Amino acid sequence: MQPNHSIFWEIRHPDQKKPSFIFGTMHVNDSRVFHTVDALLPYIQHADRYAAEIALEQESSSMPMSVFLLKEGKTLSDFIGSKKYEKLCRVLQKAFDLNLNHYKRFLPFFTINFITNSVLISDKSSTLDEHLWTLAQTHQIPCIGVETRMEQMKIIQDIPESLQVQMLLSIAKNVSRFRKQTLHLTNQYLEGNIQAVYTQSKKSAGVLRKILLYERNERMSNRIATYCATESIFVAIGAAHLAGQKGVLNLLKQKKIMVKPINLDYRIIKS
Repeated sequence: MQPNHSIFWEIRHPDQKKPSFIFGTMHVNDSRVFHTVDALLPYIQHADRYAAEIALEQESSSMPMSVFLLKEGKTLSDFIGSKKYEKLCRVLQKAFDLNLNHYKRFLPFFTINFITNSVLISDKSSTLDEHLWTLAQTHQIPCIGVETRMEQMKIIQDIPESLQVQMLLSIAKNVSRFRKQTLHLTNQYLEGNIQAVYTQSKKSAGVLRKILLYERNERMSNRIATYCATESIFVAIGAAHLAGQKGVLNLLKQKKIMVKPINLDYRIIKS
């Protein structure tokens, strides 16, 4: 098995006898990405603690609505004008069955996330992350987050609103390209090719790769290293964070933590 073709890794801190594990997820409810769940269960049960990208049951209720909205009560049409906004509405309605009027006050980052998920199959009631979190809880494994929800929200809020608007317009400008890229990324994930997932995600992030990938990878690797020094932990974070020179796996290696791919079954049907 090629090291770049695994979304599941054993990690072992030199001060800890029991191994820990790190799994790359996709934050979607497409049943195809659930193909490894049964194989992962024994590893989750083996761990002393489960760490999702964020603690899925914490902080959401205390988040003020304002953190999701454009500042100063603005709407999308304030950025692009009424005519361009109406055209954008028509394109997104036709291509993604999205009524943009329901999202016009929201930061475009959230609209883009909705559009991305709409391209994929949505035949599960929860995302893969949510399912694994529930699975760990069902087996009474203590659960924590590698990042906090507020940390993730601050990242989104730090992206200039005008840039988020341009990202949304770029999708509408070439819907077929966006759809093709999204499906290709999913297929690369299903093959376990984390290098390809990282490369495409880095390219898509463009000028935002530092705050969306590199800085988060540094923070997550530091916390994972701390966790696995004292106990066995099962970590589930977005697969795009694993590979690359500045990826979590390489950063863990730099901290003298052993990383080793674990083979899972990737014989699935791609789109």
